[in-house]
Amino acid sequence: MKRIALFIIFAFTAVIAIAEETVINQAMDLIYTTKNEIVEAKILEISAKEVRYKEWANQDGPIFVLTTEEIRRIYFASGQIKVYNDAATSYDSALNPSFASSSIRGLQVNIDLGGVITSQEEKLISNTTFVSGGVLLDLGLGYRFNKSFYLGAVFGVSSEWGRYNGEQLRLSYGRNYEVSASEWIMPIYLDARAYIPMTQKVNPFIEIGLGGFIGLSGKRTISYENYEEVQTSKLKVPNGLYVSLGAGIALKYLTVSAGYRLLHSTSTTSGTNNHYGYVKVGVNLNRKTLAK
Repeated sequence: MKRIALFIIFAFTAVIAIAEETVINQAMDLIYTTKNEIVEAKILEISAKEVRYKEWANQDGPIFVLTTEEIRRIYFASGQIKVYNDAATSYDSALNPSFASSSIRGLQVNIDLGGVITSQEEKLISNTTFVSGGVLLDLGLGYRFNKSFYLGAVFGVSSEWGRYNGEQLRLSYGRNYEVSASEWIMPIYLDARAYIPMTQKVNPFIEIGLGGFIGLSGKRTISYENYEEVQTSKLKVPNGLYVSLGAGIALKYLTVSAGYRLLHSTSTTSGTNNHYGYVKVGVNLNRKTLAK
């Protein structure tokens, strides 16, 4: 449990740090000049004839002055716009973070399809590894606060099929056998994504998922030597805690991501941990997409 707690603290710290950096970066004012220049600034004073400001990257530096005749418009960090010499254009909308955020902000639906794989040492059976893989389907609904942060809830279905792979296993009376198993679970968790805006179409991101999972159904099959006898029985799939950490890239409405997830079963006193790698491909549908 200590490792899980440290993992959660580390992941949350990483997401919060990126979110804070994003908020700081978006707090600047933007001045569009008549020379088609964009000045990143912290505006200090506005009068009828001039605007006094400091450069955003050097706020301890000198104060600069632009006359209102040199300014086309100003986009304030608060989201307000002050127009001096012309109206907003589509060119400005594409470059200005405030415009970009307003088109992104709102409800977002995520649909992800992918696969999971794991390879774990089986401590109870010497020289044996349990190799498994499966598929997953995640449906998420959340809110995109700006171009850099998303928070939502995910309901998913995930399967796992695997078998013991290694030295032949022996029963106490000497016959070889193989064991295979399949399980279905339903993960339910909070999903937080911190995007790193690069362009309108390419945005890397990291994501963390915290929640739990519900065991749905399972089956175990024992095949004895030369398949002379096959035994099948139902497995009771436990419930537990769900943690995931991954990274990916958003390409307009398509996302590709990979990462790690931990399933901590709470069915026993000590609990058991299952570790998985995953790869997902998905689509993000926001209000702009759904309106088309």
